[in-house]
Amino acid sequence: MKNKIMLIVFCTLLVFSSCSQPDTATDINAQQTPEIATTEIITVAPTDTPVPTPSPTAVPTKPKYIFIIIGDGFGRGAMTLGEIYARLESEDMSKGAAWEDFTVQNYVTAMGESASGGTAISCGVETDPWYIGKNIDGQEMYTIMDRAKDAGYATGVITNSSITDATPATFMSHITNRYGFTRIADCFPESNVDFIAGGGLISVLPEKPGDVFDGVDAMHYAPELVGSEWLLPELMNMGYETYFGLAGSIALRSEMANGTYNPEKSLNLFTGGIMPYEFYRYSSKAGTKYDDVPSLTEMTQAGIQSLSQNENGFVMMIESGLIDKCAHKSNEEMEIYEVKELNNLLLELMDFYNEHPYETMIILTADHETGNYTHDDELLNQWKAKSPFLWADDASEMAAFLTQEWGVTTYSKNLETQINKSNAAEIGTVSDNRAYLYAEVTMYTAGKYGTKIRSSEHSGQLVPLFVIGTGSEIFKDSTHIKEIPANICNIMGWTPLPEVKLPQE
Repeated sequence: MKNKIMLIVFCTLLVFSSCSQPDTATDINAQQTPEIATTEIITVAPTDTPVPTPSPTAVPTKPKYIFIIIGDGFGRGAMTLGEIYARLESEDMSKGAAWEDFTVQNYVTAMGESASGGTAISCGVETDPWYIGKNIDGQEMYTIMDRAKDAGYATGVITNSSITDATPATFMSHITNRYGFTRIADCFPESNVDFIAGGGLISVLPEKPGDVFDGVDAMHYAPELVGSEWLLPELMNMGYETYFGLAGSIALRSEMANGTYNPEKSLNLFTGGIMPYEFYRYSSKAGTKYDDVPSLTEMTQAGIQSLSQNENGFVMMIESGLIDKCAHKSNEEMEIYEVKELNNLLLELMDFYNEHPYETMIILTADHETGNYTHDDELLNQWKAKSPFLWADDASEMAAFLTQEWGVTTYSKNLETQINKSNAAEIGTVSDNRAYLYAEVTMYTAGKYGTKIRSSEHSGQLVPLFVIGTGSEIFKDSTHIKEIPANICNIMGWTPLPEVKLPQE
């Protein structure tokens, strides 16, 4: 037994001795060049250690930035125009409109016109066609902007129509007559929306606005102002900085270019009434008349820069308001340009989304459909599988492609004329000329593949509810636009909508 114990002790000592004995070569290198030894350890370690991935608990469960995009009158037919135009512009059939990549794609019930449609989206109720921000009983409703302000978020309302038109009005006002434009504007102080942008100087500014407006709007007109005398002083007393008319447009663009546009609250109104149709920007007859009017995308860029100063985040409603007005004119060509600008806006927002993928939610919808468009998704998908239309200097070659590959035969001779005009730069820049041609091709291609405007009125067609970003999955089962504010409140943990505003005691 004693011998066994001695043997175990001996073996143990031998093992410890072996472990403590240094490798001579390694020991010498370590003493002479310790930096090299350390470097070798650092470079080897990552190969043995997996790159850490974010913990699921670190991913935000609610967005910091919420964009509600409303295409006024924007239905499946108008969407088709955008999807065709985007492929023409990119010369790539796989690169469509921005909304085609949204993760949730529903078509839902809307309302019959903009007042009740906007109120459904802003307040979550179905109401009378004349009512702004009120339920069917005429009671004032809380808006999604009210909820955001109560939670410490910044808010913004942007339109390329007049700021007192029905859709933007429903996010800031509460009246029973959608055409009471000055009364709509009088509600702005109570709403306290931080960033307001669009047209509509007429109903907001008084006859004598003082030094803040020199009388010339961004279209170089002198609008007749009829706003309430008390409104502008009240807004300025609340801290709103003002960017009005031509001078305001120039100042905003300059400050944006220099990175100095930073008002926390601002009123940005550039035209007397609605802003110019995009079609007119490309018209050779317009010249430079509309060059000083900010686009919907530019106003949104300014809004993002302003509202991003709020560390909590923001909720922004952006209305592409002229899609509806083009359809009321039964002018499909003009509508194509408006949908093109809507897509440009969404591409800008997708850039923002890609910079903040876990903090952003983008909602695209409509208050109603206008034009009662025909549409055939099966035919459209057949077209999307065809070869792309490529630009060429030879007009007959391009016309032949459309005839032979796309079957657009009724347009070939006219197309040759338009291509020759475009190549001769008769419209404006190369981009302007191509935009004009692409709009023409879009119109004829849409008709060939099942999309055509049939009316100048609103319809009962379903509208898109396309969503991408944090929280978007809640919209998968949505069936009506009135669910939008309720879903947002659900995601954010805010007091649910709809809710009546009770009179103050």
